[in-house]
Amino acid sequence: MGRLSYIRVTLFWWPTRSDSPTIYNRFAIKNPMSQPLSPTTPREPTMRRRHDLDALRAIAMLLGIVLHSALSFAPIPWVVQDSQQSPFFYYLFSFIHGFRMPLFFLISGFFTAMLWRKRGLLALFKQRSKRILLPLILGMWTIIPLLWVVSISISIAQAQSDSENTVAKKSQVTIEDGIWQASRTGDIAQLKTQISAKADLNARQPGSGTTPLGEAVIGNQPAVVSWLLKNGADPNQRSKDNSTPLHWACILGRAEIAAQLIDAEADLSAQNNYQATPADNLEVDWPTTKVAASLMKTEFDQIEIEKGRQQISKSLPTEGKNIADGLFGLFFLFPVFHHLWFLWFLCWLVLGFAIYAAVLDTLNIKNVPQWFTASPLRYLWLVPLTMLPQAFMGLESPSFGPDTSVGLLPLPQVLFYYTIFFGFGALYYDSGDEAGRLGKRWYITLPLAVFILFPLGMVLIKGESKLLNNLPEEYHRVAFIIVQVLFAWTVACGSMGMVRSLLHQERKSLRYISDSSYWLYLAHMPLVLILQFIVRDWPLPALLKFTLVCGATTISLLISYQLCVRYTWLGNLLNGPRKRPQPILMATLASSNVASSNPNSVEKMGG
Repeated sequence: MGRLSYIRVTLFWWPTRSDSPTIYNRFAIKNPMSQPLSPTTPREPTMRRRHDLDALRAIAMLLGIVLHSALSFAPIPWVVQDSQQSPFFYYLFSFIHGFRMPLFFLISGFFTAMLWRKRGLLALFKQRSKRILLPLILGMWTIIPLLWVVSISISIAQAQSDSENTVAKKSQVTIEDGIWQASRTGDIAQLKTQISAKADLNARQPGSGTTPLGEAVIGNQPAVVSWLLKNGADPNQRSKDNSTPLHWACILGRAEIAAQLIDAEADLSAQNNYQATPADNLEVDWPTTKVAASLMKTEFDQIEIEKGRQQISKSLPTEGKNIADGLFGLFFLFPVFHHLWFLWFLCWLVLGFAIYAAVLDTLNIKNVPQWFTASPLRYLWLVPLTMLPQAFMGLESPSFGPDTSVGLLPLPQVLFYYTIFFGFGALYYDSGDEAGRLGKRWYITLPLAVFILFPLGMVLIKGESKLLNNLPEEYHRVAFIIVQVLFAWTVACGSMGMVRSLLHQERKSLRYISDSSYWLYLAHMPLVLILQFIVRDWPLPALLKFTLVCGATTISLLISYQLCVRYTWLGNLLNGPRKRPQPILMATLASSNVASSNPNSVEKMGG
């Protein structure tokens, strides 16, 4: 191959530092970007890039934007509460949340093991410090402060807007005719009529499950509460979620009613399905309180609720609210890292991986049996093991999927949970599954997860299923835990099998998305909140507004990535160096200069 042939190749393609060495080998061309190696210096083994897992990791990151964009449209606590909410977005959030981060940590474990096996432990620490620790530190000084400013500003603006538009939100629905409606509206005459008709003062309302006493609390009817208590209403009668009337009085700040219930010997230590006592409800944050009050279709005013809670707190014992609990909240629960918590978790997991690597080196273990990770037998040990940390999640607020730990110290059960997925990814790499056995039947496992496991989980989380009637009550939660764990593993493994089948070859568009996804996820939260607040009161369908928020966020950040990140020091920090593409003519001249300056290399290539 002479000089002319060498130049002819560059007319169609000019290599950059980020190009794979295998491309040079294909044309028998010496990489002009690399330093020459002496004959005695062994070349490091080429790390075969898993383009399918790169793409899948990017998808997991970008789904975070979809998930956070959906939150304002779901009837769950969030900084922004949209005027057009829909249960669809709650299901969308639950579906994505149920598998996204388990999948991400599984892939992270795989690539961590790959990097260690190819380059060694020291190189692993250097690379992870650059790609994970430094971006985390940078984000804590830039993105997180901005996020706090945006969140606080939006909360203040929403409170003012709600106060101006509707100081008190009246009920928009009609409570079922009968004793519950009379209790909520304060119609004692109707209550007397109901009693004469042998109505049950402790009957639960068919829709919400609240008792007449609970409806009186929600409707802020102290006279009705007094009348019901005198006529035999049970102050400790539970609603559908096992809340007592005192729970409702505390969260809504009904000080006068709370005093009446306490005098009637209401159980101060009663816990509902969220493991919360009445005293715990005094500490519920305002966004959650607003959602709860809206769902109950009752009047609410932040100032009045806070004043009422302060009065109630003087009457309720604050057992457990001691220094130890305060320190626990400070170190484990205070949102230090917000959406960057996964980077902090990866720092812990890489340190733990060093122990794993040292043990394998000591025992001279080079691989793991494929049946242990790649065959369906893996579920026999993965599911029971994952159920252990899952059993300690969702206790305060039942949800589908793992808890989130955003504090300075990771919650032990959450860290253990993700350690299992991360560790499995490392084991899977060491199994050397070149044939792609893991997730090979993805066309079966993914439909199973989507159409059976997830709907079953949504049924179990409500606790209202005919399936549960045949199970003892103590097994209800066990069934829910099993479904959550199976969903996470089947989607994670099935997704890996699917992308291996469909995306095994490198595509420039997917490569670009993979590179940009890291920046998009790091920077998206402030922009998402701002856009959610802008469209909050627009009289448009929720799906349309969600699409606008999600699309505008993604497009804006993609532009910022191309213009301000990809070819800068920040892009180098996040993804490694990327060289701007050169025009064909400039590339040809440059290649000619390289060849001219090193004629020996041309002669060698010519054979």
